[in-house]
Amino acid sequence: MRIVRYCDATLDGSGLVCRQGRLHGAVGLVLFSLILVGAPILWWRIGFGDPRIYCIVFALLAVLVIPILIGDFRARLRAGNWLVWIRHDGLWINFRSYQDQSSLDALAVVQLDYEEIVAVSQDVEIYSTPGSKGGSVRQKLQSLEIRLTHSITSELEAALSATRHHAQPERVYLGLIRVKSGVSHFPVSLPAADVIRVAWRGGSAGWVTPSLRKTLVELAQRVAVAETSRRSHPDWSKLSDADLDDRILELTRSGNRMDAIDLLVRRRGYSTTKAHQYVEELSSRI
Repeated sequence: MRIVRYCDATLDGSGLVCRQGRLHGAVGLVLFSLILVGAPILWWRIGFGDPRIYCIVFALLAVLVIPILIGDFRARLRAGNWLVWIRHDGLWINFRSYQDQSSLDALAVVQLDYEEIVAVSQDVEIYSTPGSKGGSVRQKLQSLEIRLTHSITSELEAALSATRHHAQPERVYLGLIRVKSGVSHFPVSLPAADVIRVAWRGGSAGWVTPSLRKTLVELAQRVAVAETSRRSHPDWSKLSDADLDDRILELTRSGNRMDAIDLLVRRRGYSTTKAHQYVEELSSRI
């Protein structure tokens, strides 16, 4: 196992490169834009109040949200948007988020020899989060699980933790709006002393391409592929206190802070402000 700087791990066109889907990001941007434009027109056509009010509200929302979505899409187009690189000489994993715009001179890529890998497999996790109108929203998260022949080093744990707290540069939109958004995408985690898990699709993982099935077929030429593991959690409203703490920790670790805040509000009775502060403090300790 070797950990190298992000700027020293340059793609050269060889092997299979897995990255956040660019088409998926473009579709999301277009659909959200169409909703912002179409919603006030629809409400006007059905006679639901003064259309000028809704036009103003949605215009303000568009000014605030669309630049962020455009920034996310542009991040997907960068050459640095890659997550897993299957090379002839080993497996490289980039744990620097594609959203991260901080300095490139940081330890962010772990290089594994195939002899270090016992097996790879698909991990499927089923869980639920609070719905916006009450009830529950079912979530399915697919991940690539890599089991090693040895325990993960403290150097990798420290480097992975450091990437979660990189200070991001301030961006200016339309010459007026200043945005300093944090990173919300953290696909790589260390669930056990000898396991690296890479979130692939679902939840806050985004949409990695190619599919996990195709990726495992490619890896099968080099390492053993184990059976798919499946984990299913009780509905969020039925979680025990201990399980709720674990779920909040996992959501925070993966960057899905809004769902973690919702759980604290809905299950613990926290105010939104207190829940936000709790998640921020928890994130700083991870």
